[in-house]
Amino acid sequence: MSTEVPHSWFRRTRIEKGRNSASSLCWRDNELVDWVNGGDVWRMDGQFVSASRRWGYDRLNAATSDTSGRWAVVHERTGTAGILLRDGKIVREIHRSPYHADAFEYPVCLFEREGRMLLAHCPTSYGRIEIDDAENGKRLTEGPSRKDPDFFHSRLEVSPGGKRLLSAGWVWHPWDAVVCFEVAAVLTNSTTLDGLVGTELSRNVCLSEESSAAWLDDDRVVIGGSREQEDADEAAEADRQHGLRLKPNSLAVFDLRTSKYTTGLAPLS
Repeated sequence: MSTEVPHSWFRRTRIEKGRNSASSLCWRDNELVDWVNGGDVWRMDGQFVSASRRWGYDRLNAATSDTSGRWAVVHERTGTAGILLRDGKIVREIHRSPYHADAFEYPVCLFEREGRMLLAHCPTSYGRIEIDDAENGKRLTEGPSRKDPDFFHSRLEVSPGGKRLLSAGWVWHPWDAVVCFEVAAVLTNSTTLDGLVGTELSRNVCLSEESSAAWLDDDRVVIGGSREQEDADEAAEADRQHGLRLKPNSLAVFDLRTSKYTTGLAPLS
C-alpha cells in the first residue's frame, strides 16, 4: 500500500496511547490536553505526559477551552456540575439549572475580550445566558430588567474574532434552533441576551430544524438541518418567498450582516 502523503499540509504522527483513553481533547499551542482526565497531554512529537491527577468526580466527562488553552471548563456533558480551570488549577466550581439537564449539552464557553477572559454560561436558568469575568467571577450581565426566555441554551460558541456568540439549543416541541448575539451589545445592554435572534424561518416546526451550527468567521455561520422532514405546503411557500434556505439533512451558510442565506448544499444522502 502506498504511504505517499497526498497533501503537503498533511502530516501523520503516531502518538502514544497513554495510561488512559482520552475523554476530551482541547488544543493548547501544538499539543492536545485531556482536561477530563486531569490534564493528560499528547504532544505532536508523539510523546504522552500523564497529569497523574483526577478531579474526584467521575461524572465530569466533557471539556471546553479558550483559544490559548490556558483556561478550560470541565463539566458533565448532560449534567449540572462543572469546574473552571486556569493553567490546570481549579479557579471555582460552576453549576447550571437541573431542569432537563439530562436532555441537552451543558451551555458554556470561554473567550477573551479587551484583555480579560470571559465565561458565558447559564448558572441560574436554562434560558438565561450570563457572562462573567472568569478571573474574579464578577457577573457582567446581571440587571433588574433581565428575563428568562423559554429557550434551552446549549452548545455555546463564540465567533473566531469574539464578535458574536451563538447558542445551538432548542424550544419545546422539542425543536432545535440556533440564535446569535452581538458580544459588544450584550456587554452594554444585558437584556439583549434575552432576545432570540436567529434566521427568519427559525423555530418554524413545519420547516427544516436547525440541529447544529459552527462559525466560519465573525459574520457567517454554517447551520445543519436535521433529518426531520418538512410540511410540503409550508416548504413550497417558503421556497417562493425566501428562495435559498436551509433544507432537511443539509447544510447552509447564513450571513448575519444581511440576515440571508448565501450558500445552500444539497441534502446529504
